[in-house]
Amino acid sequence: MLSSGAAPANEIAEYSQQIGKVIAELDEKGLRWLELSELI
Repeated sequence: MLSSGAAPANEIAEYSQQIGKVIAELDEKGLRWLELSELI
């Protein structure tokens, strides 16, 4: 588990990449909502 501090480094790196992808998607979708809100 990550919270126990016993996770292997490669597992932590994989989670980090996944988190980065999610953050990028949220940014993209947030910008899209902003664009759409300007049309109203």
